[in-house]
Amino acid sequence: MKNYILAYLTLTIMIMPSCGEDRMNVEDVKLWTQNDLDEYSNELLDLVSINSPITLSYDVKDIRSLRNIEEISGMLKIQSKYLMNLDMLANLRKVNALIISEASQLIEIDLPNLTTIDTHLIITGNDKLRSISFQSLELIGNGIDIVNNKKIISFKSPNLNDYGGLNIRYNPEFSYLEMNSPIPERASYRIQLEFKNMRSSETLFRNSKRYVNIDLMIENIEDSDLTWIKNIDPQAFESLNIYGDSEVSNFCDLKQMLQKTVHPSNFQIYTGLYERNFDGSDIINQCN
Repeated sequence: MKNYILAYLTLTIMIMPSCGEDRMNVEDVKLWTQNDLDEYSNELLDLVSINSPITLSYDVKDIRSLRNIEEISGMLKIQSKYLMNLDMLANLRKVNALIISEASQLIEIDLPNLTTIDTHLIITGNDKLRSISFQSLELIGNGIDIVNNKKIISFKSPNLNDYGGLNIRYNPEFSYLEMNSPIPERASYRIQLEFKNMRSSETLFRNSKRYVNIDLMIENIEDSDLTWIKNIDPQAFESLNIYGDSEVSNFCDLKQMLQKTVHPSNFQIYTGLYERNFDGSDIINQCN
């Protein structure tokens, strides 16, 4: 009987908000399955902030109990095989880490009020995912990894201005990137992008002025728009490596920009992983 009473009192302390604040510490109460969300639905609906990690595992179908949550001090991991969107998380403003993995029915990610991810953003293995939008996101403490999503076409985060790296690769349909702020210095050596056809926003990486290093892989260069490269200060380029089957004529629009760079040869185009085809100096010399 003593053990039973002790366990009951401990659980009661964990799930009740402290006086004067809407915070629930559920470090010993796992929010993992649909049953967990249902069991604590009344407590969750009263909260705007949670001080523990949350995993929406494979069986989760209904996340209405999270619709008022604005801050999650722990990691939010989404692996549901039923959720098609994250509309019930529209009020979320801050999270420690966001991992969305193997959510097989998820079609879109749209978190319009999310401003801060303290550590990582990882989106991988979501077979039906088509689009990602973070209209208010400004800060990601570490890097961005968007990999191995079979149908994703676009990533839009127009106000994101501070992050530790950008890795968007192995998404065979990916074509559109919208990130309008300069590349932050701490991310400048960690930009790897892979596109089917590149159709970026006109203001992609505008006014980037420091130590830009980009690896860019494009399946169909002839059908891509690379004029966004003009948004980067010519003096900022340390290297831009483009991988894809192409000709000098595909880059003639960049001739004037390349003429202003310190080392045009650092703008390099490869037909294979290690087979360099031509560089910025060739573009300057061969384009009229």
